Amino acid sequence: MLMVTSLRCRTGAHDFRSDYHRFSAANLEHLNDAGSTLKRSLANSFGERNPARALDRMGVKIANSYGDGHPWLSCAELKQVAQDLSRASDAQSLVRSARYLLGAARQHSHDNAQVATKKGGEVAPQIARSSENVRLSYDMSAQWEIRP
Repeated sequence: MLMVTSLRCRTGAHDFRSDYHRFSAANLEHLNDAGSTLKRSLANSFGERNPARALDRMGVKIANSYGDGHPWLSCAELKQVAQDLSRASDAQSLVRSARYLLGAARQHSHDNAQVATKKGGEVAPQIARSSENVRLSYDMSAQWEIRP
């Protein structure tokens, strides 16, 4: 989501591609661990013969869903999020952020995100309130997709 939205925001006043790159570099170990966990889950749950390919297909579909931008965060707010996440050093911070950024469209309004951003310059206070583990699920049984 951050990668796709950073590309979408690149031509405006809030280009955050460099912030996204700092985030991904700073959290490479956590992101790779999450990718490995997802690959194992795909192989175990779906008997996937090529979990890396399945994860790539899933990632492309998720990324495409952000082609029109984030449903409730502006480029300025996403830039701040990327900056905050580039300073995050633990996996739980990323988990809380994922909960907020990927699931909060149902739980938080755009106005709440704006208030959090204006008050402290960070969206992190909103993120910190969520302590539940994130559970992401994805339906790999799309009828239109023919898998080898």
